[in-house]
Amino acid sequence: MHYRRVDGAVIVYDVTKKSSFENSKTWLREVRTHARLDVAVMITGNKCDMRYPREVSKEEAKRLTDKVGALFMEVSAREAVNVEEAFDALLAGICRGRMSREEEEEE
Repeated sequence: MHYRRVDGAVIVYDVTKKSSFENSKTWLREVRTHARLDVAVMITGNKCDMRYPREVSKEEAKRLTDKVGALFMEVSAREAVNVEEAFDALLAGICRGRMSREEEEEE
């Protein structure tokens, strides 16, 4: 029920914990199952400031997001790296979805 009217979703995983990345796939399925088809989804790898022990590569995460059509960004909440940019990108995705929906409704 929480997903029905959302325009965007942020799914965050910890780049130092492979299990959190694997769990993000479950959350993605939840969103895709229960939200509208045009919901903007951002998969975000947190703790990009941590060099070691990194368990999820940027390339691995990018492959997943490309495959599922989600936005992707790595951030560091601790160091405030890319946090604002991630929300800006999600907002742009939401706006694109709304514009597409409005165009479809006009037709």
